[in-house]
Amino acid sequence: MHGIDDVPPYWIQRVHTAMRTRTVARFREIGWDGTPEQWVVLARLMEADGRTPGQLADATFRDKAGATRIVTALEQRGLVARRPDPSDARSKQVWLTDAGRALHARLWPEVQALRAELMDGIDEETRAQVVDALRRMHANLDAVAPTG
Repeated sequence: MHGIDDVPPYWIQRVHTAMRTRTVARFREIGWDGTPEQWVVLARLMEADGRTPGQLADATFRDKAGATRIVTALEQRGLVARRPDPSDARSKQVWLTDAGRALHARLWPEVQALRAELMDGIDEETRAQVVDALRRMHANLDAVAPTG
């Protein structure tokens, strides 16, 4: 008989919770009181600035309302700005401000240090296998329509 310690989602949740807690603590240590979710939006904008809230929702695995709330919080802090989409006047694009880029540059080394702590003692081949397995699990769940 297998116990909960043999169930991957149990460990995924434990790792997520521990990583989120460490990330919030590290951000506080360097004087930023934002959330990991806000950080992910900043990081996604660094990859491709000028996304719509819908595109940010897709890129961060959130619903559009949740992504919009994060964008609003970042906008209130002066880290992003919404501008009209030149191809669709009804839509807005989200752009990093200079302050948002500066914050990303300040947080990036901390995020990299946290990643190194997370992966300490795990060789590159195993890291790649873990990421591949997690991507497959996600794809498996996406392929199955929710029941209920």
